[in-house]
Amino acid sequence: VSRIREVTLLEGSKAPLESRQSGDDGRGFAYRCRWNVSGTVEHWGHIHSRTNQYEAIFAVEPRGSAWKITDMDLLDEQRVNFETKLRGL
Repeated sequence: VSRIREVTLLEGSKAPLESRQSGDDGRGFAYRCRWNVSGTVEHWGHIHSRTNQYEAIFAVEPRGSAWKITDMDLLDEQRVNFETKLRGL
């Protein structure tokens, strides 16, 4: 069982979209960001607490009447903290 406790945005910056797809009206943008995800993974009577750090570039574009993430390029993934405990201790 996995549970996310917290998502923390560490940094981010907006940029123009590099590649234009058909139907794009020019309002879309790229967003490069780095964030941490903290949570637990539980199995076989023990719990792993971990924090992973990610960096990615997202494409954000209007679709109909809403803004949507239309693409993601994962640039980096690192485990920054890891701990194992027995359940109930």
